[in-house]
Parts: sequence; structure tokens; C-alpha cells
Amino acid sequence: MSRILFNTDCEGPTVANDHAAEAAANWLPDGMRLFKQLSQFDDFIAYIRQRPFYNSGDTLRLILPFLKSVGVTNEALETWTKDPNRIQWIEGAQEAIGHLVRDENVEVFEISASYYPFAARVAEELGIAPDRVYSTYYSLDRYKMNAWEASRLDELATEIVIDRKSVV
Repeated sequence: MSRILFNTDCEGPTVANDHAAEAAANWLPDGMRLFKQLSQFDDFIAYIRQRPFYNSGDTLRLILPFLKSVGVTNEALETWTKDPNRIQWIEGAQEAIGHLVRDENVEVFEISASYYPFAARVAEELGIAPDRVYSTYYSLDRYKMNAWEASRLDELATEIVIDRKSVV
């Protein structure tokens, strides 16, 4: 009997969410705009500048200090993620992947840039085992941030958003 593996992303094929962008919009002033700016910076550094050892897709890491600066904790982000209305399913995704997992006994893996709590929640809803979820791990609680650092990040966020508004 041949072994069948199916790998899927979280955001895109199964859900319409951009969880990190939504988190930025939820907690940060002009958070969605800031996230988009950081995403464009990420693309510029990776594809135009081609900075050595820089990984494209690090926007999720770039936004974390800004979330930390306004007091977001691991627990706060995870609790917010568990809101039953948070997931915006792509039509038919739950049924299709559920069929593969339950009825066809296909080994399904979720490989995603999404933050782990969100990716794990989507996987759980799809019937994908937790040990088959590969995503972005983070720890907002691991690092300390003093008031000056938080204030400086607030200033930087304002500069990033204001500069972009004048261009658009």
C-alpha cells in the first residue's frame, strides 16, 4: 500500500485570514498599514537588496516588537486567536481536508508562516494532528522591554505609517 502525503498551507488554501496582519490591526494604531509597510520592507530586503542570510517572509517576526511594545503577551494573542469567529474558512476547505484525513486516511501536514496558535487552531478544526503542524513559533514573553524601548517603537511605527501615507 502506497503512503500518500498531502501538505497544505494554512492561510490561502484553507482560510482567508492574514492572522498576523489582523493581530496588528487589532492592537496597534494603524496596525494594518504598519503591517503592510513592514511586508513591503521584507520583500525589498529579500528580493531587491538580496540581503545575505535574510529570509523572505519575516514580516511576522518584524511585527512582534511592535505588538510587545503595546503590552501584547503570549496569552493575550492566544486568547484572541481562540475567538470562535476568528477563522474565515475558504469555501469547501473543511470538507475537502476533513475527507482526506478521516475517510481517505491521507497523512495531512499543515506548513504555514502563520503564528503557531492560529495554525494549530485551524489544523485542529481540520482534523490535522498537532505534530503535523509546522509554523512560526514566537514568544512575546521571552523578552523584556523597557518604557524607552516601547516608546521608541511607537515613534518608529508612527514614522513608518506617516511616511507611507504621504507617498500613497
